[in-house]
Amino acid sequence: MHWQHVKNDWEHAKAALKAEWGKLTDHDLDAIDGDRERLEEKLRNLYGYEKDEVHKKVHEWAKKASWGSAHQEGQAGQQT
Repeated sequence: MHWQHVKNDWEHAKAALKAEWGKLTDHDLDAIDGDRERLEEKLRNLYGYEKDEVHKKVHEWAKKASWGSAHQEGQAGQQT
């Protein structure tokens, strides 16, 4: 999943991010507002990740993320 999709569906992404990284607060996610660099910086501060490590973790998370209408429509098309 491309980051643009995450950004476009930020309201749903916030819940998935909190499930993955429980130290993120609603306030953190509101301040991040879909900005990947801000997210990575916040995760580095909260979890002590190195820059390359957090970039990889966010990339892997975004790749496996599954929510939102575009994904659901794709799934519905595959089920028929």
